[in-house]
Amino acid sequence: MIITCEDIYTHGTNYIFGLATTGGGLISSARIDPKFWDGVPEIFHYSKGGNEFFLKQFAKVLLHEAGHALSLDHCRDLGCVMRYSNSPLELYSKGGDFCSRCWNRLVANLGAKD
Repeated sequence: MIITCEDIYTHGTNYIFGLATTGGGLISSARIDPKFWDGVPEIFHYSKGGNEFFLKQFAKVLLHEAGHALSLDHCRDLGCVMRYSNSPLELYSKGGDFCSRCWNRLVANLGAKD
């Protein structure tokens, strides 16, 4: 994984938190930090979480992109870290781990046994 503090985007998007394909990826810390969104009322109270909050959100993006690098697709489970995040609020509200379905797919993709 490559990590940058630069804002990143792909064609047709305003921004992305990260991007990965099988084998590697790129993560931007720029929009993960609630301080980036100063002045947006819906996000204001998240900025009080400090570094601990930022690190938890960064870990979600890292785990999400690692999942893609290991051949996982997006998930519809609201609590799953593989759920697509189209906004900081969606990132902040989703879980920080794989759901059981994605975990099982990950284990199968890696060829691991119980």
